[in-house]
Amino acid sequence: MRSSFYLLLILVVSFLLAACVGEPSLPSPTPTPTLSAPVQPLRLFLLRSYGMKDLSSNRMRAGILSSLAQGGYDVSRATLELEELALDVEPSLSKSFPEQVNVAVGAIREFGPDLVVVLDDEAARTVIPLYPDTTLPFVFCGLAGIPHEYDLVRPNVTGVLEHPYPVETIRMAQRFTAQKDLLILGDESLPATTGATAIAAELVADEELNLRRVVTYETNDWEEWQLLVLDEAAGMDFILLLKYQTLENDWGGQISEQSVINWTLKNSPIPVFGLWLQTVSTGAVGGLTISAYVQGELAGEMVLEIAAGRSPDEIPATRPINNILAVNAVAAEYWNLKIPLEFVVTARIERQFPVPVGGW
Repeated sequence: MRSSFYLLLILVVSFLLAACVGEPSLPSPTPTPTLSAPVQPLRLFLLRSYGMKDLSSNRMRAGILSSLAQGGYDVSRATLELEELALDVEPSLSKSFPEQVNVAVGAIREFGPDLVVVLDDEAARTVIPLYPDTTLPFVFCGLAGIPHEYDLVRPNVTGVLEHPYPVETIRMAQRFTAQKDLLILGDESLPATTGATAIAAELVADEELNLRRVVTYETNDWEEWQLLVLDEAAGMDFILLLKYQTLENDWGGQISEQSVINWTLKNSPIPVFGLWLQTVSTGAVGGLTISAYVQGELAGEMVLEIAAGRSPDEIPATRPINNILAVNAVAAEYWNLKIPLEFVVTARIERQFPVPVGGW
């Protein structure tokens, strides 16, 4: 009995370490410097891609301010002067926003910050390369694309990548049940280099997953999305859900993220797994997830390092190493999936699921 207990303990610890370690090729962030209360206020400009009510952006913002407060920079203590602006554009990796970019550049120059933090791809790819002062430090946060493809490999730029963990998430899904046929579903907001096709290639290349069939769909059409969930998913074993923030109805009205995820979870004929914490928190079964708040925390730590005297080019762009292994107990129960013991011990347990009553 004792030997069985120790064997189980070793397996649990080994799985946790394997699940929560990032890519070996990505350098770990430098530890946050310990700072005393700053002598003068830090002037920080926060530039958003989307509107001021965007949930993911607000979570990143909260993480940034939390890290800064721990380092001694806080608006309430008059040690941080914060200016904010939103480009207020829709997620679109193919459009340019010249008027909004000009407004942003003018606002940054007028404020005269010590440093600029930029949230999400649209603002990062359009504003940073065009900003005239190449000595002003920029920290991007939540960047789904590849920095060199956006011309962001610059001495004054570093930041936090939003690159998910599909292999680890599917490995986790297969611990619940022997699932072979996978449907990858997302909107068209992710760059090609990190989107559905790239994720599918990464999964197929991992022979240990032993997937039989991987089908990908990316669409911004809400009606098509619904048909994919109701019809295409029926012939598969499980869904890996990507982003769902740019879906529109027939007359161009945007469908809210919450409406999309609720409808999808209520109507999917097969279990859904997710790559973002909010997806699992809402009702997906589980995943090795990335969190907007954690990304913000890391961006805030990078700001502290720059405020302490480090150059941005000394701080590698990276993704957080503290990933969240999450399981939704209510979703698992809904799909009659037994949660493996190692997840009960190691995972963050969520307990929310939209009640599946009726269709859309």
